[in-house]
Amino acid sequence: MRSYADKTEENFFDLRAVRSDSPEPYVPYEDPADTGSAVPYDQLLAYGHVSCVVINAFTAAGRKPAPDSVTTSYCQRSADGLTVQLRMHGGPLIHHPDQVAVLVDQAWSDLS
Repeated sequence: MRSYADKTEENFFDLRAVRSDSPEPYVPYEDPADTGSAVPYDQLLAYGHVSCVVINAFTAAGRKPAPDSVTTSYCQRSADGLTVQLRMHGGPLIHHPDQVAVLVDQAWSDLS
């Protein structure tokens, strides 16, 4: 495990890598209709081979969530005896799980 910050020191994250497979991330099922929201509070998003656990701020049903309403908890890729996980701690990148997934893929390529 190593902690990183980007050049501007705005984004902070931990990169964890182990030479073992890990289970896919899990979030409990939630029907947004039960809470009157546009998206569930906890959500699992997939970007290619990378899975990201995100937390969504409440957005009323029928409305479009704001770009900064999503917070990336972590993204992970695991297969063939390697797991790479990136956990966000702060900065604007935390609102872009697709971009966090790209970093996981980059680390995956460097380590595989």
